[in-house]
Amino acid sequence: MANLYTMSDTTTAPPDDPIRQRFVVLLAGQSPAEALATVETKAELMREAAAKGAVWVKRRKPNGQMAKLVRLRDLDEPVLDGSELFANINEDILKSSVTAPTLLEQHPNYSFWYKPRGVLSQGSKWADHTSMPFIVAKNLSRPAHLVHRLDRFACGVIVLAHTRPAVKALTALFAQRKVIKRYRVVVAGEFTLPLPYQCDASIDEAKALTEIESAEYSKKHHQTLLSIQLHTGRKHQIRRHLSDMHFPVVGDKRYGDRSDTAELALMATELEFQCPFSNRRVHCTVPVELQKNL
Repeated sequence: MANLYTMSDTTTAPPDDPIRQRFVVLLAGQSPAEALATVETKAELMREAAAKGAVWVKRRKPNGQMAKLVRLRDLDEPVLDGSELFANINEDILKSSVTAPTLLEQHPNYSFWYKPRGVLSQGSKWADHTSMPFIVAKNLSRPAHLVHRLDRFACGVIVLAHTRPAVKALTALFAQRKVIKRYRVVVAGEFTLPLPYQCDASIDEAKALTEIESAEYSKKHHQTLLSIQLHTGRKHQIRRHLSDMHFPVVGDKRYGDRSDTAELALMATELEFQCPFSNRRVHCTVPVELQKNL
């Protein structure tokens, strides 16, 4: 029988508990499916969990060393004895679904997509089937790698890399601030500060610069539509800067009104950079019909 180790309070939870974690070590001749069957009675659920990115393996190499932890999609895949399996089961997450992203532009090494609200930029230990890399890879039948992020409840344009050289090159462009990033955001109240307006307040002790280029006030809704260029990429930068300026983003329950039931009114509308492969300027803008989702 496989060895069962305590990972957390939920490790020994009964199989009908919707949230639980399992950890087993493969014994001689066991497949991952057989090893996990010793601690989990729902075989179909475990296979679904693996397909959706909730099962992880730390493979033991022939020399006895352990490889890094990666997702294991196929429970019938041969894995060496002594390898470690981790299964993170959250049935609510496994049952979750999202609106499909829209392909905007496809290039040989990367592609631009419209990410709807609710789609994750990257998966978690619990699953990755609602994440951009998983969905795009499945859609295009080729690898898809994340090089930058959008908040889960934000929407808009995002670029994913399909080759290792593209991962390296695009990641460098974002890190070196060579990517022009524009957003449209709806905030509460009338924005009356002189334009263009730059907010350079540090975030988590790191430099941050948000430039507000234009503002369109709606007296009817007492809200202002802002066009923003993001010069740095700190976590929740736009939301935090605007909240600190007393213009919280509509629908922002974290930095704004917790009772606000509206969807987060923040959309990444443009990405522009010098293509590292063709040396041409690449400019992708969310189509007008999708911008109506804001």
